[in-house]
Amino acid sequence: GTSSAEKAFGQNAGKQGYETSSCCNPIPGDEVIGLIASDHLPIQIHRTNCPKAIELVSSFGNRVVKLNWINKESISFLSRVRLTGIDRMGMINDLTRIITSEHNLNIQSFHIEARDGLTEGEITLYVPDSATLNRLMKNLRHVEGIRNVTRSD
Repeated sequence: GTSSAEKAFGQNAGKQGYETSSCCNPIPGDEVIGLIASDHLPIQIHRTNCPKAIELVSSFGNRVVKLNWINKESISFLSRVRLTGIDRMGMINDLTRIITSEHNLNIQSFHIEARDGLTEGEITLYVPDSATLNRLMKNLRHVEGIRNVTRSD
């Protein structure tokens, strides 16, 4: 259930509205808190492990609420994934195939560099929620040559 200090948000969450914070880029499924700056401004949403959120809680504890995502909305959220590994022929093709064909996700930017046999890169893509992002990252880790995949926003 929801306590009085807990508020649900997402679709039809009331008139106040909300905006996700660019510092930590929260997406549905993340543990989040909201800062109510005023009754007239949208609630600012931060991931609970965001350094700025931790700072806000200590400064404005009485204006911070625990939030629950009500449902997955039809909109998607921009997220960033960093990956490193051993370079090989066809790796980029494997990565894009998993993202676009298997997960049906839209890539906003794709930057990969191979240097001295090592690959390092960052992919910015749209995801509906953290569960989808976690499944994608797990699948990307299975690509031959990939050593590390982390969320970088």
